[in-house]
Amino acid sequence: MYRYLVIDLLVLSVPLMFSFWGKPKFYRRVPYVLAAFFSVGVVFLTWDVWATAQGDWGFSHQYLVGIHFLGLPLEEILFFLMIPYSCLFIYENLVCYFNDRRILIPRFLNVLVAGASGIAAVLFWSQNYTRTVFIFFGLFFLTTLFFDHDMLESSLFLIYMAITYFPFFLVNYLLTSAPIVWYNPQAIWGVRITTIPLEDFLYSFTMLAFYTLIYRIFRKRTSKGPFLKI
Repeated sequence: MYRYLVIDLLVLSVPLMFSFWGKPKFYRRVPYVLAAFFSVGVVFLTWDVWATAQGDWGFSHQYLVGIHFLGLPLEEILFFLMIPYSCLFIYENLVCYFNDRRILIPRFLNVLVAGASGIAAVLFWSQNYTRTVFIFFGLFFLTTLFFDHDMLESSLFLIYMAITYFPFFLVNYLLTSAPIVWYNPQAIWGVRITTIPLEDFLYSFTMLAFYTLIYRIFRKRTSKGPFLKI
């Protein structure tokens, strides 16, 4: 039963269908989504390949089509394109249809969050997933400090990230409850919300935030539309 592939396709189906309608015409933004995939996505896929080889997590073969690249199932690779595409579709619609407000966030908070993440990574160094997700989480706040702090001060970005946790929870529950994706207990805290490891919540935020950051950077270079009104 190809359950993982079905989940990927269902996640993509509605955003893809509506990409050709409405004000955003999101299909025109595909180059920026691909730019994010070939930068952020490749980094996260590299981590995925390493973590899978280390045995930090793995995949139940009965739910896969059986095609693998570098040790990853096809469905896992598609995940890093289809999930961000669908979430960036939400972001673009929020930007096009709603007014944004600036929420002042002192830049020193970026440094504090990055520092706290670094300390957490050291404290949980023996847990590969926990350690790595804290490193990436801290790197995100350092990156935005130098490249796009405005994104963190955008109310629409914060609303967008909150919205993404609804599909995140559903998708991750489906992946971890079967389980389609399993985790090595030695690589994580062991704290779960339903069947979802707590680290996944940080992972989702970090991955989507990095995708959005790169998407914005490429988008700004070629557009002077409402996207820039942050």
